[in-house]
Amino acid sequence: MTLVRNQSRPLTSRKSRLNSLVIRVCFFDPPSFGCEVSSREMALFRRKDTPEPTAIGIDTPDGSFDAPLFEGWQPIDSDIAARMYRNDMQLLFNFGAGGAIRGIKGTMSRFERQGSSARDFMKRTTGSAANFILQPIQQEIYNVLALAVQGHFEKGFRRWLRNSLQFVDQTAISDEDIVKSQWSNPNTPKRDLGCIMASLRGIHLRDVVEGPLLLELALIGNVVRHGDGPSALQAYQRFPFLFDPVVVFDDDPAVEEDEEIPERLRVNEERLALYAQAAFQFWHRVQLAYTGDA
Repeated sequence: MTLVRNQSRPLTSRKSRLNSLVIRVCFFDPPSFGCEVSSREMALFRRKDTPEPTAIGIDTPDGSFDAPLFEGWQPIDSDIAARMYRNDMQLLFNFGAGGAIRGIKGTMSRFERQGSSARDFMKRTTGSAANFILQPIQQEIYNVLALAVQGHFEKGFRRWLRNSLQFVDQTAISDEDIVKSQWSNPNTPKRDLGCIMASLRGIHLRDVVEGPLLLELALIGNVVRHGDGPSALQAYQRFPFLFDPVVVFDDDPAVEEDEEIPERLRVNEERLALYAQAAFQFWHRVQLAYTGDA
């Protein structure tokens, strides 16, 4: 790939010089067309902001997790949709979540630089203030993106179970059970999504490699979706490392240990990437067992 410029326009100010540069993909030898970019022009591009480093991104399968969900796994025709679910998760995460996170990180970085290096006092003050104000917004974006990943996985998972039902004989599970099921329903196993998977496909979700992360994600998604409630307390008790501790003033906690739990949720970028990778890997292994083709 080569950067080339439109030579029909004079290059004067920095703004006009940048506007005159046209980026084209050249699959030919640039010197034969007389189009080269000077070192000074390249410096103008280097001065532009670059995306902040991010953990967001699901790579193409490399063969490192190609085993079926368990040794006795039996593919059935409902598994044909798993490739679509896998690819959709990759696109959602790489382009949707990745774009959102790179955007907010870039904005935060600019305000941080302005607050620390701007020559004007007011610019430094406003930059520092904006960076501080946006910190909870950045965290909320991460939390909401976790819900997006969870919702996308659950939608495909339920559809996959409903389609699997058509190819399984002699089961007490009905289509209505799947529609009305929950991620955790110990009192009614036939309306527990993990138990339904065990009944229809021979293994509970918690017992596959990706299961614990996906069940954690389901609980965290409920916290983001509903706020206060049983899911928030359960998530805090099971995964305390995902929550900020209670703030203490003069040896007195600001709130009780079990209060304001949803507001203290802190899904970070790396955890979000693990959730999406787990969903992607689950569908990859289901589709690979069915098609034999990555």
